[in-house]
Amino acid sequence: MQNRKVEVKNLGNKIKRLYNLLSVDEGFYSLALHSLAENIINQSCDGAKDIYNFPDKLEMYRDYLLTDPPQQRNWRHILGNIKRDRDNTNGVRHNFERISGEEAMAMTYNFLNFCYISGFKELQELNLIKENIEKAWDEKIAPIEQREELKSAQFKLMMSQRQNKKYEEEIDELKALERGNAQLKNELDAVKRQLEDKTTLAEMRDSKIDELRQKKRNLEDQLKESQKKAQELEPVREHLSYLERLSNYSRTRRDYERSIIKLTPEQNDVLNKIKLNHDYLVKGSAGTGKTLVLLKALAKAFEQGSQELGFEESAAQRIVLLTYTNTLVRYNQYLSDIMQEANVNSVIMTSDSLFRRTLKRIDPSYDVNYDVMDDLIAQYNSTDFFSNRELYTEIEDFIFAGAISEEEYIDKRIPRKGLKLPLNNKQRTVVWNITKQLVADMESRGEFSKNYSRLKILAYLQQHPEDADIRDISFVFLDEAQDLAAVELMTLKTLANRPLIMAGDVDQSIYGFSSPYARAGIELPGYTKILRLNFRNTAAIHQFSEYYRSVSDEIEYDDTQDSEAFREGPIPELVLYDDKRILFNSLIKRAIIFIEHLGYDPENLAILAPTKKDLKRFQSELENKGYESGIIVEREFDFAQENIIRLSTLHSSKGVDFPVVLIYLPYMPPMKDVDEVTLNKMYHNLVYVACTRAMDHLVIATKDESEHEAISDLKLAYEKLEQEFEKYDI
Repeated sequence: MQNRKVEVKNLGNKIKRLYNLLSVDEGFYSLALHSLAENIINQSCDGAKDIYNFPDKLEMYRDYLLTDPPQQRNWRHILGNIKRDRDNTNGVRHNFERISGEEAMAMTYNFLNFCYISGFKELQELNLIKENIEKAWDEKIAPIEQREELKSAQFKLMMSQRQNKKYEEEIDELKALERGNAQLKNELDAVKRQLEDKTTLAEMRDSKIDELRQKKRNLEDQLKESQKKAQELEPVREHLSYLERLSNYSRTRRDYERSIIKLTPEQNDVLNKIKLNHDYLVKGSAGTGKTLVLLKALAKAFEQGSQELGFEESAAQRIVLLTYTNTLVRYNQYLSDIMQEANVNSVIMTSDSLFRRTLKRIDPSYDVNYDVMDDLIAQYNSTDFFSNRELYTEIEDFIFAGAISEEEYIDKRIPRKGLKLPLNNKQRTVVWNITKQLVADMESRGEFSKNYSRLKILAYLQQHPEDADIRDISFVFLDEAQDLAAVELMTLKTLANRPLIMAGDVDQSIYGFSSPYARAGIELPGYTKILRLNFRNTAAIHQFSEYYRSVSDEIEYDDTQDSEAFREGPIPELVLYDDKRILFNSLIKRAIIFIEHLGYDPENLAILAPTKKDLKRFQSELENKGYESGIIVEREFDFAQENIIRLSTLHSSKGVDFPVVLIYLPYMPPMKDVDEVTLNKMYHNLVYVACTRAMDHLVIATKDESEHEAISDLKLAYEKLEQEFEKYDI
């Protein structure tokens, strides 16, 4: 495209005229915008001005660009955005409908991209628009008025979703009819021109003229019949138009990467309060940007450490940012790359890898074996009151995880919050004796369970506080800190020379069943800051998620839930069927709609499901449909990959986000063996975490009737959302 010289007469002056229309009526401006785009196509492609149908013009322009493709990878996607924007302006053109300022800005950004792929990136007049578009309509429409408009559109979308349960099956039929209608119109126009051309008629015999007239009547009849069929699908067209409009709005002025790395004033304020001289916790509900603040604090510590402490050459050993999973390591590295903080990538790792590295430093023969507890408990469980699974939870997830001593467990009878079976002193003594047997066996093998390995490191550090080779870490940053066990926080606190800087939200805990901070001896009064502005989710997704957290009377949440979101967008969609096969197919169809009809790149979609087995099914079916996908927990997955749909289990989605999230939820995955109330909260937390991964769109496919309260409560939350939007029925 760099070599092609596209001649468009007076384009610079035309763009100046467009610039002069900024801040006037948004609808008229949008019409002018698309008139100029059409003018560029008409002057670039021979015969384009004679084509009636705009999608056909774009198709001709696509073929034209193919002869010397633009450098932009997503240039076809840009043409798709132009087509969708043209469809939205038809409401202005035919029904004098209103376009919001935000929508006009979104269309402008799409138009600028269109100009760039057309070879006009260096045109100075384009900068006039680019530099002024954001403030063009800031004061034109009051935010409250605009918000009311969008709420009305959201209500119409909600009603359309309620009435069109299988709209995805009819969209392809509608699109095929529209393409057929456009073709018939072009053919009919060509015949009409022939009949109106007196020179042509003079050269024809009467029989040929009669034949041409008959063809005209046949085309008119065919078009009338086809238009009638299309009219029957008008509710589907209407549904898609609401979805397109709100999708356009929610994506305004940002692409995916820009939206996840820009600090809000609130986040900047929290970052400035982190002084790196005391344990600090950044709290906040989903979407408030805790991880982003933590990454910025990490970069600040990296700079401070290099300048003041003189460990620039060994920073990887002196600073660490720990996450719970390898998926989060890759995601945080991806974020640091686009934040242009790639120099910190080498210090981001899982807590497991740091603990294992430290254990090996203590004794190279030591190792962590995640299966050893299962083997030993099967061998040593002599109780008549615990199953093997229950005994595992008692010892690994309570005694070892909490660093519980024999005195605390038996003599002081420390409360076992969250565990379902109460124990008397005799039973506790039996459990403790089994625990000692397990420890002796692990010590003889030199292989330790996950949490006992942390106890082993902690004991060594307490006995050898002077060992600088082991205690060589200054700064420890913890992401999703609430999912670490108390013994892990104790060990890190002892391992590090400086305070712990943490980000987390107990209400998003999906692994542990109690808060680890107090047990670990970490005092946070005065050193905790709560982020309350949700900048990830649209207001509708945030509202739905908060309703979901409020519908269960048995579950209490802390003060992080008092948050708000400001960005409007489509309301979530709940797809309800009792047949798992129908739910599965519905999500596949919706994924295709988001890509083919709403213009999302495949990498902006994520399908979440309970198990990896479900994900493999989705991967296979998507491949059959011609779409590539990747499971984010697999080692070869890279968040920078393009053109692949992301797949994740509910658990593995924690800490990451996507513009479009489709959740397959016919059942809940197995969880820890804890009491009913605790299990219920953990399931609710898991569903809440999954829902709040969505930035723009959230679709949940689940059973109409479910034995899991965490699933059935989704319907109650959606009913509350419906009630909220019903007042916008205008």
